[in-house]
Amino acid sequence: MATASRRALIIRLGLLGLLLCTLGAALWWAPELARRVVRTGRGGQRTASVRDHAPVDRAVADALSQAGLRDRLDHSDRDGVITETWRVPQGRQAAALADQIRSSALASGVSEIHISPRDLLDASLRVYAGRQLRYDLLLVPSLPVDTPPPPSANRRERPLVAIIIGGLGRRDAHWLTNSGLPLTLAIQAWTPYALATARDAGLALQEVLVDLDGAAGTDGSQTGGSQTGGSQAGATDPAQARQALPFSTGFLLRETDPERLSALPQAGVVVTTASIAAARPPSLLVLSAWQGRKRRLSDVLARVRYLAATKLHTAVLLESDDPILPGLLSWVRDKAPRRYRVVLASECARPKDVVGLPEQETGASETTSPGARSVSARSSP
Repeated sequence: MATASRRALIIRLGLLGLLLCTLGAALWWAPELARRVVRTGRGGQRTASVRDHAPVDRAVADALSQAGLRDRLDHSDRDGVITETWRVPQGRQAAALADQIRSSALASGVSEIHISPRDLLDASLRVYAGRQLRYDLLLVPSLPVDTPPPPSANRRERPLVAIIIGGLGRRDAHWLTNSGLPLTLAIQAWTPYALATARDAGLALQEVLVDLDGAAGTDGSQTGGSQTGGSQAGATDPAQARQALPFSTGFLLRETDPERLSALPQAGVVVTTASIAAARPPSLLVLSAWQGRKRRLSDVLARVRYLAATKLHTAVLLESDDPILPGLLSWVRDKAPRRYRVVLASECARPKDVVGLPEQETGASETTSPGARSVSARSSP
């Protein structure tokens, strides 16, 4: 009797052990099987996506070739979106060439393509494959290496150049605040180094702006955006963000519109890379800047010289992690003072008050074709 009970208990324990071993093996191999299924699915999706994008890719390639574009300055492919920068041939305008590319692509079967002016002289094209963005193309003009400013007997009337550096606050920025240069530093509120950078910039007589819009860094990381925790709600409120950042005189908005402008505190300077053609609050100084990201240092300097000579004042925005930033600051320190007055953003936004230059126009009138002088003449001192 005892032997039979013992034998039955052993059998039950054996079955339980076998069940536990089977369950353990299933749990051990389940993640790997799931990963293989996901990889197989993604591979199929990627193959289908490439197949779906093939007609758009051919149409864009043909349109670029027909437009005579040969000099590609930058290329990246992230999450199925191809971003490229192309240099426009000498003597051609980016906006006109963008229209030609759009017409060719639409004739080849592309269903949706949008054009927008960008950064004063450039043109941007966004090409869609169905509802998905496929191409983000930037056309930049061919500018002369050196465009000397108009001669003037009064050294005070040198063209104005403003250097705005965005995306600050996440890392130490002593190398900027100790540079001795009249820089405009756009700092993200509630970041680890925001207060220290704003304090040091204020003591160095540099201008402090609140960076309300983050931008993707040169390595693809996000350099802006709101912080987690209790400050996240305030990060979307310009008034709270400005109160959190000492010495700040205004805001940096990479993209904006009249409605967003009207929501800002009604005093200070606003630097934006968007063209503002509509009416803006009279108490705001709005300065249109162009972005130096994904450009060679030689191209940035050529653009600075050209715009300073033709418009008599220009503002360039660089992100704090841009690899060309040290080279640009070296040029500002060693060579720029011979021809230009490097000023703060609030000074560049009111050139008439600073040196008697005409105020910067906005909207479509900002676009100046290479080789053409601005119609506005230098004002009398």
